[in-house]
Amino acid sequence: MLLGPALAAIDFLDIASGLTATDSLLKASPIAWVRSGSVSRGRFLTLLGGTPAAVEAAVERCLSRAGARVLDH
Repeated sequence: MLLGPALAAIDFLDIASGLTATDSLLKASPIAWVRSGSVSRGRFLTLLGGTPAAVEAAVERCLSRAGARVLDH
């Protein structure tokens, strides 16, 4: 999958929420995964890209999956 014209960064409150939400969006959306990993104080960051519609759908899926565990997107 090519990176595409849209890019998103999703910041999760904890690693477990980030892993499960990232796994869910990668299985359901036609997006390009750029990078994921833990950042300061146990937070988890996921970077992804693709077409604007695919990235928007992936971010919405993360928000519905992780809810309040998403700090920023």
